Parts: sequence; structure tokens; C-alpha cells
Amino acid sequence: HQVSGGQLQRAMTAMALCSNPELIVFDEPTTALDVTTQIDVLAAIKHAIEETHTAALYITHDLAVVAQISDDIMVLRYGKQVEYGSVQQIIEAPREDYTRALVNVRQAYREEAADQSTALLKVENISAEYSNGFKVLHDVTLHVPKGQTLAVVGESGSGKSTLARVITGLLPPSSGRIVFDGKPLMPGLKSRPNDDLRRIQLIYQMADTAMNPRQTVRDIIGRPLTFYYGLRGAEKTARVKELLDQIEMGKGFVDRYPAELSGGQKQRVAIARALAAKPELILCDEPTSALDPLVAEGILKLLLRLQEEEQLSYVFITHDIAIVRAIADSVAVMHRGKLVRFGSKSTALSPPFDDYTDLLLKSVPEMEIGWLERVLATRRMESAGN
Repeated sequence: HQVSGGQLQRAMTAMALCSNPELIVFDEPTTALDVTTQIDVLAAIKHAIEETHTAALYITHDLAVVAQISDDIMVLRYGKQVEYGSVQQIIEAPREDYTRALVNVRQAYREEAADQSTALLKVENISAEYSNGFKVLHDVTLHVPKGQTLAVVGESGSGKSTLARVITGLLPPSSGRIVFDGKPLMPGLKSRPNDDLRRIQLIYQMADTAMNPRQTVRDIIGRPLTFYYGLRGAEKTARVKELLDQIEMGKGFVDRYPAELSGGQKQRVAIARALAAKPELILCDEPTSALDPLVAEGILKLLLRLQEEEQLSYVFITHDIAIVRAIADSVAVMHRGKLVRFGSKSTALSPPFDDYTDLLLKSVPEMEIGWLERVLATRRMESAGN
């Protein structure tokens, strides 16, 4: 637990090379990593393969990553081969509709809302620390407008998820305050009245670990209906079916268990569970990071539709800049527990940049052959200049 995710992945690559193998299988080695760390891991993997002349099978759902490290690409869907070819052919001239969809999925852009002045949530000078005294947030101030989306971005350990814990009351701040709809929230979860708990909901990154595998969809979505509204029996079941329709799944899933659902379906159930409370703010903690791009795109479209229908506000925690462009109205960039950039999407993603935001944006993989080499060369030149 004392090493970063990137250091751990590099160590695992070195361990795999110890026996001088002829083939190494890399199973999504960078999926959970932020973009700045991902570059270092990709560079280490590519260098190791070149130095040892070991063959590699690299499994991933990110074609932009594949374009930097592979010679050939095989596209699979439902256990069948959709397309096979060189990196250049797949990236620049895909033949199949599914492959073309994978290539184009990262290009979505949503125009930001014009008025971002009316705040539903205000985070004012928040600092927080863990029980061992380690400080994880330093004087963070930001706001979330009503009916809009704030994207919180940064590398692992930057304080993104900790900020969500503070907002929900799971981690009381050491200083500062949270104001919701004009009224200060109690710092700790146990001190907040049920209505405050209801109005702020959380969607976790891993739906598998956020659901009881022994409960049916009816039970999972129905729990907040009973807790907040006292619904039981047929009345509760009817509302569960309405929520399943709202998330585009339908009543046929009501008696299924999590193990009988796909990753995207599980995340939709998690969204329905949050919606069951009729919240005004939903904190989305990397809810699409474990999903393939097309399924993730479907979840984003669902969240945007629900936002429009219900006037929901979102705090969307992510390390994927493509998602920021697709869903955000405003952006907060965090680094080592500090807020280094905050503003509308057009302002936050436009120069001049602070050093960290500049590094973050330059580290986003592009669907372009040779991009990794170009970025690494630029880094070496900048390092030599300093």
C-alpha cells in the first residue's frame, strides 16, 4: 500500500520478465490508472518488450492506448472476432461498423451551460485529514451550479474521491464547511437528518462491490424507497419497475441478481438506486472507468438525459479528459490535495495553463500512431532544458 499504482504495474512487468518468457499477457494493465501515470507504465512496457524481444498480448478496451504499443489489433465482440489488421489499418481505415464506433467514441463534446452562477453546492475552504493525521485536502473552495455537472479531475491520490467523501459526510472535514441549497451541512454523516442524506447520493466506481450479491435488483433499488419513503410490497415493486424503465432496462430485470447482469447493467442499477431517493445532487465516483468505451458512452448519455429530465446536479470524478469534454459544464483540477484550477469547461481546458494542468492535458492518449513517442521526446527535451 506504500507504492503507487504505476509503480506496482512496473514491478509486476519486471516480475513477469524474470523467467525469460516468450509471451507476456497484459490484461488491462493501465485501465485504473490516471493518464499521467499511464504514460510511464506504457513506456516501461514498450521498452521491456523491445529490450527482451518478448512477444506480448495486450488486452484493453482503449484503442488510443493500443495505437501506442501494438503492431496488430484484433477487435472482439461477444466472443467473436470482428476485425483483425495492422494498427495503421484499424486506426485509420477501420472496415467494420463496430470498430469505427470504437475509434470515434472519444470524440463527443457537450457545450457547457451559459449561466454557472446559481450554486446548489458550495465547498468553502475545506481541509481534511485521515485518522493518522495525514492531510489529504488543503483549503479547497468550489461550487456546483443547480442542474449542471462539475468534473473533478486529477491523478490518483490527488484528493478527488476524498472530496466526495467529505461532501457526503463519510469523512468530516478538519476545517471549512459544506453549504447545500443555502444551508450548512453537518460535517458527519451520522449527524445529518435523513432529508439531507436523501438529497445527496453517491454512485460508486465498482458496482460489483457496491451491491449485495445475495439481493435481487428489486431489493437493491427498493432499499432507499423503504428507507426514505416507507414504500413496501406492491407499491415498492411498482416504483422499482418505473425506475428500471427510466434507466432503459425494463421490468424484466426486477428479480435478477447482480451476477446475472453485465457491467453496464450493474451500473444502471446503481444509478436507479441513487434515483430512488429523488436526489438533487449525485456524486459519480469514476462510474465508467471499468466499462468498455461504448458501454461507458451509453451510461454518460443516460446520465445526461436524466439530468435534463430531473434537473440533477452532478459532481463527476474522473481521470478521463474525454469524459470531461463529453459531460462537464465546469471543471476542477486537483493535485496533491489542492485545487489548482477551477472554472467553466471552456476556461479550464484553454491556455494559459498551470504546470500540472498542462501535463495532465498533454498526457491524454490520442488516437494517433506515434503519439507516445512524441510525448516522451517532448518530456526529455523539457527535462534537458531545465
